Amino acid sequence: MYTIEKIMSDVNCTSFPERWRELFPEVIKEYEANGCIYSKPEYYVDLFNKYELDEVLLPTFTHAAEVIDTDESFKIFLLLTCFALRDRSQISELSSFVQPRSPLGVNDVKYDMLTALCMCSMMDYTYEMMLGKGYSRETTLSVIRLFLNGIRGFRERHDGADGYDLIRWFQLAIDGRLIPYTSGLQAETGCIFGCDAVIVENKEGETKIFAVNNEIHSSGRILGSLFAEDTEGSWISEYTETDTEFSGYVFNERGLVEKNRITLKKDHWTAKLRKGDPVISMHIPRGVPINDEALDSFFGWVEEFFKDNGHKAVVCGSWLIDPVLKDILGENSNIVSFQNHFLKVSVKNAGKAVFKFIFKKPDDNFDINELPENTRLEKAVKHMYLNNKAVYELYGVILRK
Repeated sequence: MYTIEKIMSDVNCTSFPERWRELFPEVIKEYEANGCIYSKPEYYVDLFNKYELDEVLLPTFTHAAEVIDTDESFKIFLLLTCFALRDRSQISELSSFVQPRSPLGVNDVKYDMLTALCMCSMMDYTYEMMLGKGYSRETTLSVIRLFLNGIRGFRERHDGADGYDLIRWFQLAIDGRLIPYTSGLQAETGCIFGCDAVIVENKEGETKIFAVNNEIHSSGRILGSLFAEDTEGSWISEYTETDTEFSGYVFNERGLVEKNRITLKKDHWTAKLRKGDPVISMHIPRGVPINDEALDSFFGWVEEFFKDNGHKAVVCGSWLIDPVLKDILGENSNIVSFQNHFLKVSVKNAGKAVFKFIFKKPDDNFDINELPENTRLEKAVKHMYLNNKAVYELYGVILRK
């Protein structure tokens, strides 16, 4: 007798959505009638041919399928997760899903590749859905290829071992909301501006960013951010708006809120972006060029490709936008040139994303003292954190003309 508790225990899944209990009887019925097609190597051979996927990764999938096909609990779990992904209205439930992982100290594809195989089960859905919305086959295939990036990211963060992570993130690819440009930069659709801010612009093109009723640390950062938790000297950036004027406190060019209230008249200033407005979100995979030429090409493509999207700005939430990097790298760095394209808005955050991207740490389970110092950036960032300073994730904004 199969039980969902036994299946989850066998595959080392410590948390899963409650709805999966409702799906479980249907999954068992399907399994007893037809087995699990997703644990068959030939399934992946056909997919890789159909969608012109990177053949270098094919052996990783066929091997994982072969291994999983020898264990009934793993096949049932795989079938269950594939069933779960079919209802696209329920994807938010993945926030309560903890992906199976190999036992401590072991890299076993039977555990670590389960969600990679699960993702592949949605390729046909994405293909038909995107073509139905009028996307070209070329664009659709470029989105489907993103499904495999979870393996590349896992390898980078786990010393080359095969596995898959960020399954929640790659749901954007399944739903056709993450579109890659030829350079590798990516545009996410269906986004809204989520910052507590109002960006205004005057007739000469000058901009100001009002912080809307934020709790502000004495440093000018959003209260509660890493190393900005103490409340002594904190204050509220009270914002008011009438029919004739905007009034409040603004973010400076470093993304910090200045304690100097200003008032701007609406006969000369216009609100260009508010919380809740539609935006395109820009994403930067590791190793993708961000020099001026690459960025100009990307922004031009976004404007043309999404010209009927209705977005009001392109935004990017990243540690790459923190101006502190200019102090480390100097004016001539590509990173500094990149961040100079954006208006900067601080948000409350833990300031830890930099560890994943610079030091390739998959989680917070590490000692800062033991981080390497092989590059100038590694050394500088490490010593910042040892001295209670951080590289924060800021929001960069480029207003649509």
